[in-house]
Amino acid sequence: LTEEVQVIELEANESVEVSLVEAAEACPVNAIRVIDAENNQDLVSVQLELKQAKEITAQYDDATEYLAHYSKELIHYAEVLGRKIIHLEKPRLTKEEFQKVIEKLNPKLILFNCHGDASTLYDEKINGEEQSLIVENENHELLQNRLVYARACSAGASLGIACTRKGDGCFIGYKRPFQFLIDETWATNPAKDNVAKTSLEPSNELAKCLIKGNPARDAVKRFMVVSGKNLSKLMTDMNKEEEGALAQMMILWNNMQANVLLGNPNLSLS
Repeated sequence: LTEEVQVIELEANESVEVSLVEAAEACPVNAIRVIDAENNQDLVSVQLELKQAKEITAQYDDATEYLAHYSKELIHYAEVLGRKIIHLEKPRLTKEEFQKVIEKLNPKLILFNCHGDASTLYDEKINGEEQSLIVENENHELLQNRLVYARACSAGASLGIACTRKGDGCFIGYKRPFQFLIDETWATNPAKDNVAKTSLEPSNELAKCLIKGNPARDAVKRFMVVSGKNLSKLMTDMNKEEEGALAQMMILWNNMQANVLLGNPNLSLS
């Protein structure tokens, strides 16, 4: 697969240059490069410096902790609507258990909150090794003929295509990394983190639309509308020189551009 690269060229004064550099350095996946075209010099590089890298073994991370928090809101929403819920998480969440549940209960809608790449959706790490849940050309058929939303990095680039190549299913996901910033002040209490809310709120609104029974296309439209409102607010904040506004705008725009709807856009839970 060839990654899609977006290039923006502009003349920037010193203040804008500082803001751009800060935004790129804040990118959680090191995916934003800033170049001084006049001097052909990297102001922010996307190359990793191994001398600054270290290996960390953990059973969870901030990303999955935040997604777990926002999934609780979705569970409550589904309960209020009277939807039957199958909630899988560790230690019950394994590839084998997931397959058993899907084959036995045959759910029409599946929501993923997890790590991912172009061909795989993962559960948590065990001893530093990511454990796969869904792998393209291995068990992706489990998702065929279903309505799937994967709030995960890059799974819409290839896995989603494979899941919707046959049958009448729909896969909503992201063809590039799904990103959000956090305010480390609230890392242990995501509910109070308004920085993370900027990006995670639109994705929750998308999921709520699907749970409510709206067609996939309407859920994606809702995601774009809420994202647009948040972008407008961030633009106002940037004009007021609010710290971090530009970085949040770039992250939110990335998620909007990366969002994909594959398969049947009219599929719904109703």
